[in-house]
Amino acid sequence: MKYMKTTIYSIHILAAFLAAMFLSACGGSSNSPEGVARKFFTALQNQDVKTATACSSKAKPGTSQADKSMIIAILTAAMQDELQKNGGIEAMETSPVSDSGDKAEVEVKITYKNGKTDESPCKMVKENGAWKVDDVGR
Repeated sequence: MKYMKTTIYSIHILAAFLAAMFLSACGGSSNSPEGVARKFFTALQNQDVKTATACSSKAKPGTSQADKSMIIAILTAAMQDELQKNGGIEAMETSPVSDSGDKAEVEVKITYKNGKTDESPCKMVKENGAWKVDDVGR
C-alpha cells in the first residue's frame, strides 16, 4: 500500500512538472518581446533546443527546418562554450529597443559569474499573435 501511495505521489509530481513545462513554453499572445527573448536565451543556457526552437520564428523562405534546427544547435553550443569559459550566468537582463507593432528589438545583457558581460540585440517578430525570436546578434 505504501508503494502505491509513493507511486501516485510521483505521478502527481511528474504531471505538475510537465504542466509547468507546457505552460512555460514560448508562444501565446500575452508574451512580451522581452519575455520571449529571455525564454529563448534561458533555453539555450539549459540546452533546451525544443523550447529555443519554439521561441524562434518560422524558417525563412529558402531555409529548411533542418537548417533552422542546426542554427539553434549551434547557438546552444556557443552558449555552453561561453558558460564554461565564464563560470556560468550571474544575471540576465532584457530591455526593449524598439517596437513597431509586429516587429521589435530587445537588448539581452548577460552578466557572467566572472564579471564579463555580453550584449546581444534580439530581433523579434509576431507570428500568429505570438512574439518569436527572428534573429540574434549584430
